Amino acid sequence: MRPLKLERALGDSIAACLPGAQTGIRGLASDEILTSASRKRAAAARFGADAVDMESFVLTERLQRAGVAVAVVRVASDAAADELPELDRALDGSGGIDGFALALAIARRPLRGARLVRNGIRSLAALERAVYRIAVAA
Repeated sequence: MRPLKLERALGDSIAACLPGAQTGIRGLASDEILTSASRKRAAAARFGADAVDMESFVLTERLQRAGVAVAVVRVASDAAADELPELDRALDGSGGIDGFALALAIARRPLRGARLVRNGIRSLAALERAVYRIAVAA
């Protein structure tokens, strides 16, 4: 796990388009899914992070190496206190998701799975609204 270092001014200008957006969030890049609240709290304490991000790091790193200023718009799909299904079991060797293994992980913890799906739908809708607002402002 390592901290994400992003372009603050770019992030601030994007946030100006998004009512209620928070800036200055300390993100932590992780190549593993933190499924338990205790692991999320431990990572936050160890690295001083406000959020854990699995998806943005590789792209961010490559763009920065190419000299591109980078900011990340994130919509949280789970909170630090949320317990998730054991989603790490659903990852295949290439970092993709094995649909059958995902279904099993959710079936093992159906309430956690239902919360994950509900929060995922909400966060995707919020992200879609954010992208629209950013595009309109550009």
